[in-house]
Amino acid sequence: MFSFTVDAYSDLKFEGTVSQVRLQPVTTNNVVTYVVILNAPNPDKKLMPGMTASATIYVEEKKNTLLLSGKAVRFTPDQAYMMKMFQKMRASGSMPKNAGRRYGRNRWNASEHSCWAIFSGYAFSSGKWLL
Repeated sequence: MFSFTVDAYSDLKFEGTVSQVRLQPVTTNNVVTYVVILNAPNPDKKLMPGMTASATIYVEEKKNTLLLSGKAVRFTPDQAYMMKMFQKMRASGSMPKNAGRRYGRNRWNASEHSCWAIFSGYAFSSGKWLL
């Protein structure tokens, strides 16, 4: 499914379906594109050949999911940042009870972890709470 607008009717949104994706690429100025054939109903005959259109093609839709930016999942804190966060957690009493067993109390190697999730101030990576 896709939706699109045309410059001539910028306040209207049209919808349709993708009928074909041609797998032979077209390269212009080092940009590779693929021709996509779209079907859109046109009962009012408002759409004409040659009109400039902007389309959004929906590849997949998921409901009730969390959307994270790529920057959020690529964040790799350094050791100083993590130690500061853990000191705050210890002071507030919010440190998980089993945190630190894998690495020892005061040892931390931030370079071992490149993907992080922070839940209510707790650091979690590779299926383990981290200290």
